[in-house]
Amino acid sequence: MQQLLIIGIVALLLIVFIIVLITTLLRRRKRHKEHEQETKIEAEERDRQMALQREIEEHKRQLQSEAMASSDEKENAITQEVRDFVKENPEITAALIRSMLREEK
Repeated sequence: MQQLLIIGIVALLLIVFIIVLITTLLRRRKRHKEHEQETKIEAEERDRQMALQREIEEHKRQLQSEAMASSDEKENAITQEVRDFVKENPEITAALIRSMLREEK
């Protein structure tokens, strides 16, 4: 009878130990999965931020090139107007250049 009681107590302790071990392993696995998921989410967020930054930089470059093109068009238009004026009014242009040269002296 006493042997049966000792065997029962040992079996009960063994069962409790196994339950504690299984619970610990499950918690560790759960924490590991949560950590992996957080890492994955952080990586996705970092990738999204980098893509957004690249898109912003591309948009800036596009706006700069459009501004330069617009500026070039304006400069070309002004230059063409001056050329047209010179062709139409050579006497006035010559007088203007002479007066500018006199002012420099």
